[in-house]
Amino acid sequence: QGHSLHRKKDGSWNQKNFIAIRDKATRFFFNEMAGEMPILVSDSTNTRHYHIEGEVHDLSWQVEGGFITQMRGNDIWVVWRDEEAKQKLTASGRNAKGFGFNYSLNPRASETAANRQ
Repeated sequence: QGHSLHRKKDGSWNQKNFIAIRDKATRFFFNEMAGEMPILVSDSTNTRHYHIEGEVHDLSWQVEGGFITQMRGNDIWVVWRDEEAKQKLTASGRNAKGFGFNYSLNPRASETAANRQ
């Protein structure tokens, strides 16, 4: 005879299995309902250019440690101030099915990762 996956064979609570099952089920159902989520992309040939891939609505951008020089559609160009301790780009909006997203990117971390390749 079987038992519930969140219970041990003796009937006691199995917290580890419950958390794993809950987290995986939540992720699965969210992905099924939300559909494809957009992706924030840093342009590998132009470190000032970023864009969102995928269908988006109500897209907004926020920049810390720099300023926006141009916005066109899902694309943005940013000039970063080298003297700023914190540099961050944030994009938020909704995907094609209306589910929200909020992505942040640290350009210094992106440049470091790109320079390692």
